[in-house]
Amino acid sequence: MNYDLILTIIKTMRKTIDLVYNNFPVRNNPATEK
Repeated sequence: MNYDLILTIIKTMRKTIDLVYNNFPVRNNPATEK
């Protein structure tokens, strides 16, 4: 398995998830509250 490729995919997914949460904040979610 190509671990570099896997890490790249994971990083991309995490960035995408962060963008989604920033654009569509989930209410009553301690992780998104500041």
